[in-house]
Parts: sequence; structure tokens; C-alpha cells
Amino acid sequence: MRFTKIILFYIIIGFIGSCKNEPLLMPANQQYSKTEIDSIKYSVIRYLGKLAGKANNGTKFNTEFDEYYKNLANSHDLVYFIKNQNDDYYYFLFTRIAPSLYEKKVAIGGKLMVENGKLTHYEEAFRTWKMLVPELEQKMNIIFQDYLDGKDLSQYYTKNSNNVEYIEFPDDQNSFDIEKRMWVSSIDYMEPYYQLKRGVDTVASK
Repeated sequence: MRFTKIILFYIIIGFIGSCKNEPLLMPANQQYSKTEIDSIKYSVIRYLGKLAGKANNGTKFNTEFDEYYKNLANSHDLVYFIKNQNDDYYYFLFTRIAPSLYEKKVAIGGKLMVENGKLTHYEEAFRTWKMLVPELEQKMNIIFQDYLDGKDLSQYYTKNSNNVEYIEFPDDQNSFDIEKRMWVSSIDYMEPYYQLKRGVDTVASK
């Protein structure tokens, strides 16, 4: 797969190296220019965002979808983009509007690695439930700080959180596949359709 825009990270890497003494959770818009933030967002949006309508995971890097992904990147906010001095990863936290009657957002946290201008690692550690913005901001900062500190996030999983919504994914059925750079499910959500179709085919054959 082509990842032509990742070369833009060269600019960002040099800037990050000068920020070692910055507070750990300094917002991205206080560290980087709008141009730099736009470059980061566009460099990962094909993993972070939803597939273009006619694309699949094998074709989503085709240039015909560039305009769609540029617009999609603009609908995401980069909250944090932090170099953890204990390893070689850059930790990120994005938010985006979620479908709702009220203004709600979800947060996506993870880490990536860039070597020689190429994205060599991309991993999403969590996606939150959609929440009203004040609630999300409070919860995502707690989760993200624990993530940066290397703490176990399973206490925030739905099954462990005493009915308080924090992290929607991962859960018992959904996990992030680092090799494929996408969320995968152990459940085939099309199975009810397959069962229905098998029933229709059986009746038609009689």
C-alpha cells in the first residue's frame, strides 16, 4: 500500500524533539501549527476514519479517494500528539463528532512510530463511547494519561466499569489488529442475513 503523505512527518519529528520539557498533556494546538496538525491528521486518516463509500481496505489509498479523506480529516480534532521519552512512540488522541440528537463526540487513543519517513507502526488502544463534550473531555484525559503511563486500561472496559461508560472498544468481541491496522470482530454480523438467505434458498429449491 502507498503511504505517500507520511513524508510530512519529517517536519513534525524535528519539532517534537525540541519539546522534551513540555508538560506531558500539553494540547496539540499549543505545540504545533495548523499546517502541522493537518499533516498529522491526513497522514493517519485512512486508518482512523471510515472507509470511502466505494473503497475497501485494499483500495483506500488510491488517489481517487484523496478528496474524501481530506474532508474526513477536517472532521477530526487532534487533541494530543505526544512523544513519550520512555519509548520511540508518538501517542495520539483524536476526537470526532458522533451521530446523536445532541452534540456528542468519541475519542480515539493510540500510538504510532515513524522510521525513515514511513509509518512503521499504527495502533489504536481504545475508542470511547460517544458522550457529551464536557463528559468526554474529563474521561478521555483520565484514560489517556493512564495510557501514557503504561497502565492497564481494562478497568475502563464496559464489562468492568460498573455501568459507567468509558471505553466501547476493545471488548470481548472487538479488538484492534495491529498487522491490518483496523478493528476486527470475532462476530460475523452478517450471519443473520446468511441464515435468512439459506432459508429462502431452501424454500425455493423445494
